[in-house]
Amino acid sequence: MGELSVFDLNQPPVVVTPHALSKTGVALDDVAVTLRSESPRVLAVAGSTLTPLAVGTTTLTAAAGNKEQKIPVRVVRSVTAEALPLEGGHRIYYSLPAGKYEVEVTLLVDKELGVEWRGAPYCSYKGRGRTHRSTCVLQNKGGAVVDNPAYLTTGDTTVTGTGIVIREVP
Repeated sequence: MGELSVFDLNQPPVVVTPHALSKTGVALDDVAVTLRSESPRVLAVAGSTLTPLAVGTTTLTAAAGNKEQKIPVRVVRSVTAEALPLEGGHRIYYSLPAGKYEVEVTLLVDKELGVEWRGAPYCSYKGRGRTHRSTCVLQNKGGAVVDNPAYLTTGDTTVTGTGIVIREVP
């Protein structure tokens, strides 16, 4: 089956089509493949339909005959938070309740970007690249201040949140 993408609680179930393969990589269509989740409370399996149920991690096992493949799975919940401009639109603030979050920012070109976590200053992030990811546990209500991607790439101070994804993570 290879790697599975991250499952999002806000997305519909995913139907997969697992195939048993010979040692040479040829699909063995006459060999049945069964799927099971190590944590069915995180990811439910019904035939070839995978349904995320809770934020967490589990292992999906694909079995064919006496062979098994174990695939790590991560279930997240995308979060929609209001984007508030700071510093004249140079930065964006997202208010978040207590929990563990990941902020992922994808830029069009390599740039230096910073994420400051309000309520958890020990999580601050600064890096250079096209994709940036910062994770933090907020013990109480707090938030994330992100350099505005539009400002970094074009100098535009409009706050749109384009390229920014916030997820509750395990």
